[in-house]
Amino acid sequence: MRVLHLADLHLDTPYSHRSKDLRDQLQDAAGAAFAAAVDAAIGEELVAVLVAGDLFDRDTLSFATERRLIEQIGRLGAAGIPFLYACGNHDPAGQTRALQWPDNVTLFEHEKPRSVEVATPAGRLRVTGAGHQSQRCGTNLAALFPTVDRTDGVPHIALLHAQLESAINHDRHDRYAPATRSDLVDKGYDYWALGHVHERQQVCEDPVAWYAGIPQGRTPKESGPRGANIVALPAAGGATVEFLPLAPLTWHTVKCTRLEGAENFSALVKILRKQCRPADWPAPAKQLLLRLQLTGASPLHRELRDRDNIDTLIEELQAALGTLDVEIDVTAVHMALDSSNLEQRNDVLGEALRLLTAAQTDEDLLRTLAPEPLASGEANLDRLKTLCDGADRELIAALLRVDS
Repeated sequence: MRVLHLADLHLDTPYSHRSKDLRDQLQDAAGAAFAAAVDAAIGEELVAVLVAGDLFDRDTLSFATERRLIEQIGRLGAAGIPFLYACGNHDPAGQTRALQWPDNVTLFEHEKPRSVEVATPAGRLRVTGAGHQSQRCGTNLAALFPTVDRTDGVPHIALLHAQLESAINHDRHDRYAPATRSDLVDKGYDYWALGHVHERQQVCEDPVAWYAGIPQGRTPKESGPRGANIVALPAAGGATVEFLPLAPLTWHTVKCTRLEGAENFSALVKILRKQCRPADWPAPAKQLLLRLQLTGASPLHRELRDRDNIDTLIEELQAALGTLDVEIDVTAVHMALDSSNLEQRNDVLGEALRLLTAAQTDEDLLRTLAPEPLASGEANLDRLKTLCDGADRELIAALLRVDS
């Protein structure tokens, strides 16, 4: 028996800071990812589709999104595939426009978990789910899930939108329905289908618990292939998971360095093009949203603070590389400065740089200068050393009022 675990589609994300063309393409990509999931569920003869919250991004839907969604779920229904959906913090119960759901839809709208049994051609399946009733759920919903009986051999899935505090990148998301790994164990579920954290990952081995991740990345932080989980549920237990790629568009970040030799526009374009190697890209150029992080000293540091110049650079690179989009981050670009000479100055800047240099080799001094929460423990000492790396540039920029 196999099911599809989806989460965090965020349909109708506004993308208000993007151009209209890119906004339309990103919104369409999310819908296309869902359509691809439906294609896979039907083609792979999966017995159910489960969505662990944030199917929608906000409490209003465009007519086009509503129509497309209902049509796709209807396709599942025609194939005899149930659609089970637990509300999340972006689409809490009663705050999204009431839709005329097809008969194959089961909604989990309340914080109190409830269980349903699904009859499938492969046998019976039980799903217990809970939903968010507000946009700021502070309740540990996972702790409310009941212990289930596994003696009858019926696979049982827990469906929930929650923030597991040990998950990778959990801190990028609001702390709604907070839970810990201990809340998932010893309750008898064969699989926990989780949503809210957008990074696909396994968060528990026994029981098997996964975040499916976001099917279509929305920002450069959500880079690389994105999709859903196909979950196999053997009668003897021990769920196994297979990645199903779905995203029509892929974000990719390239860190561009060695900018010192670019003294004009043409030279800068040449350096950046050389570091943007298509062979390293995770998707074809026409499906790629490319973000360039320019880092280090540059003789063009002032020019790269001008929005018109950045737009020209983007236009040139996008035409040359053939990608769907290019954005450029110049926050880590700075002017070339020789801190060793500046250390000789008899002023606040010189004294600060000498102190910083000494602290990098004198651990006692480093602890003395550090804020109290960072002043103890080997792990904190390593963190302090990391913070010192590049701090000379920050000091120079601040004290000389250089636009770094």
